[in-house]
Amino acid sequence: MNPKIESIHIRGFRSLADVHISNMSNATVLIGANGSGKSNFIRFFEMLRWMIYSRLGEFVAIQGGADDQLFGGNARTPHMGADIKIRTDYGLIEFNFALTYAQPDRFIFADEQYRVTVGDIPTDPSWVYLGSAHTEANIVTEAYSTPATDLARVTASVVAGMLRAIAIYQFHDTSNSSSFKKLCDLSDNLVLRADGGNLAAILYRLERLDVRRYNLICRQISRVLPGFDRFELADECCTSTRKRHTPTACSAMWRCDCRASSLGHGRLVLEL
Repeated sequence: MNPKIESIHIRGFRSLADVHISNMSNATVLIGANGSGKSNFIRFFEMLRWMIYSRLGEFVAIQGGADDQLFGGNARTPHMGADIKIRTDYGLIEFNFALTYAQPDRFIFADEQYRVTVGDIPTDPSWVYLGSAHTEANIVTEAYSTPATDLARVTASVVAGMLRAIAIYQFHDTSNSSSFKKLCDLSDNLVLRADGGNLAAILYRLERLDVRRYNLICRQISRVLPGFDRFELADECCTSTRKRHTPTACSAMWRCDCRASSLGHGRLVLEL
């Protein structure tokens, strides 16, 4: 089915008063000054993933409460929401939701709905309304409650599956004490940690066992960092079973230390 997010419209989330990004490709680069909202854009996707696992309330509590998630706080922005368009092989899926502030410092759904336009036929399909006043997303229940052959279930399953597949990796800590710069066990190479602590082991495995995917990663990064060629994985003399991602990017002409490529002005969103 090969679904991918085509566009997203976010309203009222943290510093994002009204942000609409369309024509999203497999690699989308966000460029802006410090404090312009790049990290909050990424954080919104993190919230989506928690929401689709029926853990929105937990996410909000961990992040400091619902008031902290609203643009300017509840007094200024009592609602937040998003419109997400997902392109699939059989058509366009739209999923919209709105959250409203409620006591004690939590969210309830003011609205949640989805619809699908099959093919490129210009139609105005009906929305499937998923209710209001609930505290966790109903799209997951919808994906498993309708008949297996029903288009509604297929559509809801695509939305739920797409949002569940979201993974957030933000390697913003490049200090000497960060996990990103520490040694890691080469056997810890199956699932990338959110802080990038085992990135060296992942890259080491891919470079040897999955060259196509490794080269794809390098090509995508080179689109953001001109002159980047590939990662340099350094052997450490203290032990033969651990490696460190230095993290340097080496090309035929020069090396780019991670501090030079982490100036706080850009974020990269990938769909692989």
